[in-house]
Amino acid sequence: MQHRSLSLGLETEALSSEQWRQVSVLAKQLRLSLKHFATAAERDAADLSDAEIIIGSFPPKALLKAHKLKWLQQISSGIDWLLDQPELRNRAFVLTNGSDANCVPLAEHAMMGWLAWARHFPQAMEAQHKREWSPPPRKEEVFEIANSTLLIAGMGSIGKHLASIAKGFGARTLALRNRPGGKHKPDAIDEVYPSSNLLQILPEADAIVNTLPYTPDTHHLFDRKAFESMKPSAIFINVGRGKTVNETDLAEALNSKQIYAACLDVFQQEPLPPESLLRSCRNLLITSHYAWYTPHFKTRIAELIVDNLSRYANGRELRNVVDKHKCY
Repeated sequence: MQHRSLSLGLETEALSSEQWRQVSVLAKQLRLSLKHFATAAERDAADLSDAEIIIGSFPPKALLKAHKLKWLQQISSGIDWLLDQPELRNRAFVLTNGSDANCVPLAEHAMMGWLAWARHFPQAMEAQHKREWSPPPRKEEVFEIANSTLLIAGMGSIGKHLASIAKGFGARTLALRNRPGGKHKPDAIDEVYPSSNLLQILPEADAIVNTLPYTPDTHHLFDRKAFESMKPSAIFINVGRGKTVNETDLAEALNSKQIYAACLDVFQQEPLPPESLLRSCRNLLITSHYAWYTPHFKTRIAELIVDNLSRYANGRELRNVVDKHKCY
C-alpha cells in the first residue's frame, strides 16, 4: 500500500487542542499520516508528493508536486489564483473553499454601504470632522430601504445572507446567477435572473451589490454600459472582486452623477494608489479590503475544517465545493 498523508498548512493556534485531537483521529481512520506545516517557511518548502488531502495555505509550486491529491481545502474564498495554474485546474482533485466563514461580515458590510448613503452618513461624518452643523439633506439625497429594490450579482453564500438581511428591512430582492433555474430559489430572494440579463435588470435596482468572483467572463462586467443602465439614484457596492469593475468607467459615472454613490471594498490594484481616479470621487466610500474580516473567522474556519474532514472520512458530500474551471 502506498504511503499517503493528510497535510495541514495551518498555524498551530488555528485549531483548538480538541480539534487537533479530532483531526488526528480522522487521519488514523483514513490511514493517512498527519503532517503539519505551521510556518510560512515550512509551507513554502513543503513536500506534498504523498498528500491525499491538503488543508490550508500552500504556494502553487508546492501544490504542483501533489500528484496523489484527492481533496484540497483552502482557507480563503477566492479561487481566481487558479487562473494562472492551468495544470492544477485540470487535475482531478476536489477543491473546497472557506466561503461559509466570511459570508456574514461581507453581507453586513454591503448592507452598511447601502445604509450609509441612504441616510447621508458620509456627509454627516464630514460635517462632524469640520465641527459644522450641516443643513438637512435634500429629499432626493436620502432614501428608505423599505420598498426599495436590491439587485445582488452572485447568489453564493454572501448573496443569500445579504438577501435575508435586506428582507428584514422590507426591501425587494433580485439576484443574478448563471443558471437561474438550476437550484432552489432561497425564500429571501424574490426573483432570480440569468447573468446575461444584467443590463435589462439594472434599471429596476435602487442598490446593486456585486459579490461575483473574478473569472474571464466577469472581467470588467460593470462598465460604462452597466453604469449608464442604472438609475441616477442608484448606489453601487462591490464586495466581490476588483477586476470585475472598470474603475475608470465607475469614476466617470460617479463624478458626472450618472449614479448617486458607491461603496468599494475591493480594487484592481491594492493598496489603491493615491493617483487613482477613484480618489477624486466625493460620492464614493472606500474601505480597505476588510469587509471579509470578523473576529469569528478562525472559529468558523476551524469548524469547517473538522466538519469537512469528517464528511470526507465518512463518504459524505463536502461543503463549499467549487468548480476549478469556472473559478467559483
